[in-house]
Amino acid sequence: MKEPKIIQRDAFAIVGVEARFIGALSPDANNFEVIPALWHRFINRSGEVENRSDDANYGLVITPPAGERCHPDELLYVAGAVVREVTSVPEGMVCHEVPALEFAVFTHRGPIAELPKTIRWAMEEWLPKSGYRWNLIEVERYDRRFSIESPQESEMETWLGIVPEGD
Repeated sequence: MKEPKIIQRDAFAIVGVEARFIGALSPDANNFEVIPALWHRFINRSGEVENRSDDANYGLVITPPAGERCHPDELLYVAGAVVREVTSVPEGMVCHEVPALEFAVFTHRGPIAELPKTIRWAMEEWLPKSGYRWNLIEVERYDRRFSIESPQESEMETWLGIVPEGD
């Protein structure tokens, strides 16, 4: 695995559809049951999102507070698009604001089914040695490099929100 690129992003908003799931690193994971169906719903309605900032699609993973989870490894996933400005949110969709953050950007190459390997390496190998800690936000970016038809050549980015260890 390659070292990540560290970037600073201003706050941004994602408009899309959401669902709760059990994370890929859990023995009870159901991410491959929940998330593909969520993407299918979003892709069918993506034209309804106004003011898209680019052509990429984004997945936002949020860790809800412990008291709001039904399972210790429960997460919230939003399949959507980043917007320049929130003028409306289509019925049945949500808008989540992502605060200005520093991100460690990891490029995942290969089938999407192997994304948990990249995330596990980032969280269990890179992060403990990095001088950063995770701030419980992850963003996935799917641009023109991502391909379901050619999974071995496919690329996408996973961004881990990070803060310096001492903060």
